[in-house]
Amino acid sequence: MLYHKLKRSVELAGKSQSTLTNYARCLAHIALHFNCSPLELDEEQILDYLHVLKSQHKTPSDSFFKHTVYGLRYAYRIFGMKEMRVILPSIERSKKLPVVLNQREVKKLLRTPRLLKHRLVLAMLYGCGLRNFELRNLQRRI
Repeated sequence: MLYHKLKRSVELAGKSQSTLTNYARCLAHIALHFNCSPLELDEEQILDYLHVLKSQHKTPSDSFFKHTVYGLRYAYRIFGMKEMRVILPSIERSKKLPVVLNQREVKKLLRTPRLLKHRLVLAMLYGCGLRNFELRNLQRRI
């Protein structure tokens, strides 16, 4: 029942399929951990689970933790459990500025690959500000 309501709500809100997948995966982990629906858990159980996640998963992005919190928030909103939304921690974004290369470093970066194909890939990524998957999705037009 939780998954079907979650799926309907995510699709009606126009969110992506990956959002549904991530939320459902994280909520399923909670359900398996406690052997019951996440909606049946009390405040202390949720906080204990989140503490376990924070202490066990030390990944740079903490994406699983983030998706768990967002998935819980979304599920609580769908089921009208406003009192549970208060206990979830807020997630702070990193305020670090990106590293910017100077002109000499850019030239060195673009000259380093021996093959022209590799130089072009780097030039497209850097010069156009493309992401890796965006570059892979480009098609050669004749």
